[in-house]
Amino acid sequence: MNEIYIFDIDGTLTQPRQRMDRAFADTFFAFCQRWPVYLASGSDYPKIAEQVPEDIIERVAGIFPCAGAEFWQGPLCRHADDHQFPQGLVALFQSLMITSPYPHRFGAHVEKRTGMLNVSVVGRSADHKQRKAYRAWDDRQGERAAIAKVLAEAFPAYEYAVGGDISIDIFPQGANKARILRSLDRLHPNAAYRFFGDRTAAGGNDRPLAEALWARGPKHQVFSVNDCDETRRILDAIAASGHRIAHEPLPNQPIDIARSVIERLTKPTNTPPVLSRCGGSVGGTDVGRFEDIGRA
Repeated sequence: MNEIYIFDIDGTLTQPRQRMDRAFADTFFAFCQRWPVYLASGSDYPKIAEQVPEDIIERVAGIFPCAGAEFWQGPLCRHADDHQFPQGLVALFQSLMITSPYPHRFGAHVEKRTGMLNVSVVGRSADHKQRKAYRAWDDRQGERAAIAKVLAEAFPAYEYAVGGDISIDIFPQGANKARILRSLDRLHPNAAYRFFGDRTAAGGNDRPLAEALWARGPKHQVFSVNDCDETRRILDAIAASGHRIAHEPLPNQPIDIARSVIERLTKPTNTPPVLSRCGGSVGGTDVGRFEDIGRA
């Protein structure tokens, strides 16, 4: 069976808006040499290029920036699907940003990307420490989820998803990260997809792709990770086992699938795990625990 690996970037392969750790990058590059890998991010291509080393960008089978509104292979953009957003939506967010009780603003609060908007109360100019401070505050207060709800009530033609540490992604209904499956299905008919993301919980920007894969059944897998360290441990366990990951049953209730895979692949046993062997080559072409299938 042709297995295709899909990875979110922020919070899955890197710390949010940070460069990929070189040691992990070496591990990931070796992984990309053994299996077809695609990257899927809400960020635009220039930001991805700042975070992901050039050798990995050139090695992966493809990159889907802007929640799949673009498709890149190496330095070449193969497809772009843009959209013009109503100014009233931007104005409403700006009013909510101004009245937010969070005390700090650092600039660059609205960013237009191909096919989507990225908005942030604290602003994209915030540094790593400032981003972490806002994330901790937002985890307690739920501000981003509340802002997304207000925007959705006023502009229901759009989807709103919490992404990274500080922002909300906005895109037309149906034009979320799950759209990449249309392209992948054409490139890899009958493939089994393995998706790694840190924002698969309800309201997260990885959720639509996770839900689309859950709906397709247990042939496909979603790995909900806390951070890039957890992704690294899973990939290390896969590489050490010399096998691919066995198909997991579709969960009926929340489970910690990432740690279960690590434990299953690394726990000593007298009976080899039921796994399919490694093989294949690269084709040419943003609260990470597992939740139940229905959209909350």
